[in-house]
Amino acid sequence: MFACIFWQGRFVFEMASKKEELKWFQGSKYVKSDPMGLYQKILEQIQNEKNKNVLVIGLPCQIAGVKRVIAEKYQKKLLTIDLICHGTPAPAMLENFLRQYSIRMEDVKDIRFRGKGNKKPDYLAGAEEIKIVPAGVGDCYTRLFMEGVTYTENCYKCPYAKRERVSDVTVGDSWGSQLKSEAGNGISLILCNTEQGIKMVERAGLTLREVDIENAIAHNGQLNKPVEYSKKRDLFMAAIKKGMPFNRAVARCFPKIYIKYALKRIYIKMPFDPFHKNPKLGGENHLVRHPNMGISFQIQIWK
Repeated sequence: MFACIFWQGRFVFEMASKKEELKWFQGSKYVKSDPMGLYQKILEQIQNEKNKNVLVIGLPCQIAGVKRVIAEKYQKKLLTIDLICHGTPAPAMLENFLRQYSIRMEDVKDIRFRGKGNKKPDYLAGAEEIKIVPAGVGDCYTRLFMEGVTYTENCYKCPYAKRERVSDVTVGDSWGSQLKSEAGNGISLILCNTEQGIKMVERAGLTLREVDIENAIAHNGQLNKPVEYSKKRDLFMAAIKKGMPFNRAVARCFPKIYIKYALKRIYIKMPFDPFHKNPKLGGENHLVRHPNMGISFQIQIWK
């Protein structure tokens, strides 16, 4: 299997042949990965008669590239999974964001992009977690990714952001899921695009439920069209090119986002909830547990 991994400060493709190696590939990567050398490595493994199949997991554009390179006679041994991709920023964008916290990519042992206070993975024993923002508060890099502001230019004209997919299986978040009872545990959407894809999913031993495909596609924008280009993106990118720190550029171009996060940081640090009044105590504000403020994904870093 080939998939993206964070290794020595870079997001690159590596091969795994053992089950215990799969833990290195877990987690979302909100940055563009480098496929340098990937195609040659895949070809070598496919040509190896000892290998029954070779699985490649990547973005739709990367899977399309793999299929163009691999000769027709080897296609039956090639299994592919693409991700429902919103778009991806260049690595330089992430480096710019981390620089303002005096963090260098080459010093980072692991990075998670959808952290919610997750525990340190076992394989990072001895590593120190670096807190960028308090627990419960999102960070500006993740927010602008979600807003579709920081992607590379080609992502806004992506020819693969459509219902017709390039892979055997497509995987993504199941937004608008009909399985409400399971939503709290997280639900993935799996689209089987070929007979080979159906067989692959059936052999995986997953808990599967059929869903309305039209509803699933309607709630996943990038199964319909590329993300729309934001007019404010030009302002933001111009500020970044001038050397402005990432968060300061966010404050200038997206003040509402910046102010919201700033207020949230202040609120979480307060020893009491200023909006909670206990009628049994004369309506005074008192020390209380902060209420659920919603899901706030944030970058988690270990050095």
